[in-house]
Amino acid sequence: MSTSFKTPLLGSQEDADFDSVYEPAEDSFLLLDMLEKDHAFLTSM
Repeated sequence: MSTSFKTPLLGSQEDADFDSVYEPAEDSFLLLDMLEKDHAFLTSM
């Protein structure tokens, strides 16, 4: 059984914030999906 996580809200980010922080893209959400899918396994380690 997988755990469902809330998708982070990004609307409060300013353009200037992305000068020093990686702007989320498809790979960011793929990582979140993978962590969500494997949550039970990862927490059992």
